[in-house]
Amino acid sequence: STSSKPSASHAPSTSLAPSKSHAPSFSHVPSISHAPTTSFNPSTSQLPSISLLPTVSFAPTPIDCTNPVTRKRLIMEQLVDVSSQDLLNNPDSPQSKAADWIINNDPLQVNPCTFANLEERYALAVFYFALNGDTWRNNSGWLGGSSVCSGWFGVGCSANGQVTNLLLPRNNLLGEIPPEISQLEGLRFFQISESSVFGTLPTEIGSLQNLVGVDFGSNELEGQLFFDDFFRLRSLQFLRAPKNNFTGTIPGDGITSFPNLVEFIITANSFKGTIPTQIGQLKNLSK
Repeated sequence: STSSKPSASHAPSTSLAPSKSHAPSFSHVPSISHAPTTSFNPSTSQLPSISLLPTVSFAPTPIDCTNPVTRKRLIMEQLVDVSSQDLLNNPDSPQSKAADWIINNDPLQVNPCTFANLEERYALAVFYFALNGDTWRNNSGWLGGSSVCSGWFGVGCSANGQVTNLLLPRNNLLGEIPPEISQLEGLRFFQISESSVFGTLPTEIGSLQNLVGVDFGSNELEGQLFFDDFFRLRSLQFLRAPKNNFTGTIPGDGITSFPNLVEFIITANSFKGTIPTQIGQLKNLSK
């Protein structure tokens, strides 16, 4: 034959796919069955048994507040936050006498776990013993078995039973005002005029920031009337303190702490210095 066309049987292959016979074998790839397990669920049989944990009970142990020993302890725990331990331990102090009355002789026999106004009742008892209450002209109801709001002469209360008035003028009070007066936090009117109250005013009186009127007139009080804490009584409208032995000056800047002052009577004392011009800023002052 004259044809020069090569025979198809001798033509080079143009396929790029590798021959199956020469393809790399995957038989040597590590078997997946040998891969580590990825499960994160531990067997519950491996967990520690809860039964081995200690049992915890949250139920409080009941307290018998009427048990005499427990009752005394609970009362004293409250009173030590009001009066110093030294005064409570001194049998001759008004504080110790008041505590003994609350615990042993109070006809009301208050339950310290439920009685809401123990501190006020105690404070008035301290006031009674400190001001020689047995010799008052009128001490009716005091240290009786009723609420302080029911029949204690000179004591007035709000609707919720908080002491708001302590009015004992011309009642033969004799002694010093105790610091426990600060426990009468709702006190608005405090009158002890024309008696024999002596000593200095307790600085704790400055905490009675609901006070509207005070009357210390005609007693034997001494020391400073206008101490720093006294100027915390910003609700004060009536300040009567004539005929005592108060000393010191009348601070001009301090007097403006009483913007609502209506009566300001401090004659017949031993103050020094001049009357401050700032008193002219008290626009409601009439006396």
